[in-house]
Amino acid sequence: MQRGPWSLYAIDTIGGTLDGTAGARECTIHGVVKVNSDDSPYRVANEFIAGRLAMMLGLPVPPGVIVKVDDETLAYVWLKFGPKGETPPPVSPAALAKDKPALAAKIVTFDCWIANPDRFSQNLCYAKNLIDAMIWDHEQALFGASGNRRLDRLEDVRDRAILNGCLASYVTSTEHFSSFARHIRFLCEGSDSPLRSVCEEARISGAILPDEEDALVEVLEHRESNLLKMVQTLPSLKGQTVMT
Repeated sequence: MQRGPWSLYAIDTIGGTLDGTAGARECTIHGVVKVNSDDSPYRVANEFIAGRLAMMLGLPVPPGVIVKVDDETLAYVWLKFGPKGETPPPVSPAALAKDKPALAAKIVTFDCWIANPDRFSQNLCYAKNLIDAMIWDHEQALFGASGNRRLDRLEDVRDRAILNGCLASYVTSTEHFSSFARHIRFLCEGSDSPLRSVCEEARISGAILPDEEDALVEVLEHRESNLLKMVQTLPSLKGQTVMT
């Protein structure tokens, strides 16, 4: 029997009917949880903000939310995908870039925008006709993993191209960058932009402080304004011009 795509989410248990809601029943579904640590104090914020922005851009990322565990500690939970929670097999970045060149270019551009240096075979999956593409694990993006000196990481990556993920060397055409960059620009436009709303939600939840919210919005808006120039430096493009 042919197996379905890995991006399907499976219900663990189905419970009783909810009062006052036609056809609705309680259920449980498998998830993955992350909490902050001394070594990674921005883990929850990074995962939530990056995941929510990725979903807004139509990238294949599992849905996630900020929650509180029993001791009131903040955590980030995303839905576990794949049949019976199985671990996806090793990905071939070359195959993904060949079969889905637009998606590969979008992932590279998104990772550059959020300053994510950690796109590798264990947070990316795809197998033609078997496993839908999926990306996850963004705890090293945005504020970074260490957070030893608050906000220093944002200043460090302000003008730096982050293009060292496993897909970067396999994206060889400039065709898909400009249109996706325009979608990112839309998220940054206006005083009530989607970007600001996501960062505000992270702040209201307690994942970041007000000055961290302001600093992150400013840096992401700045990086967006230079994003195509950054992507232009990909060695795999071999001097091609990225159209604005």
